[in-house]
Amino acid sequence: MVESLLVILLTFGIGLLAEMVGIRPVYLAFSIIFFLVGCYTIHVMRDRSKREYFSHNQIEEVS
Repeated sequence: MVESLLVILLTFGIGLLAEMVGIRPVYLAFSIIFFLVGCYTIHVMRDRSKREYFSHNQIEEVS
């Protein structure tokens, strides 16, 4: 529920900012921000100390 509220507020904020500044600068700025967030996410996932959180360990049963 909190995530949904944040998405609604972010969408409203981006729309309001686009009305005040213009759609192209807002689109460009948020595209760059989301790209940097994605790069940071990839960096965190590739970090060896956190690799155990993103690996799939399968337990094999021996019969």
